[in-house]
Amino acid sequence: MMNDKDIILIYTNRYIKMIGFNRDQTLRNMCLTILNKIDELPLHKMYRWIGYIQKSVIDMNLTTMTKENKFTNTFIDNHFEVNSTDYSKEEHF
Repeated sequence: MMNDKDIILIYTNRYIKMIGFNRDQTLRNMCLTILNKIDELPLHKMYRWIGYIQKSVIDMNLTTMTKENKFTNTFIDNHFEVNSTDYSKEEHF
């Protein structure tokens, strides 16, 4: 079973590969900070950062909203099915 940190690692690794070495260094540094301090940073902060990074890579045309919705919904749906018996996506997002 995946937990929040597992999901954050998957997202962060996905986006750091998209960003690469020659694009936005701020986004890259945010990803590296998450990877290096995943046990120290609060979950809500890491999820906010992931959201910002995700929006930025979409704006940079490195991916699309449709691709990211498909990718992230898989993890979100599975996570809440396992961790919540009374789950409504509309209530959480």
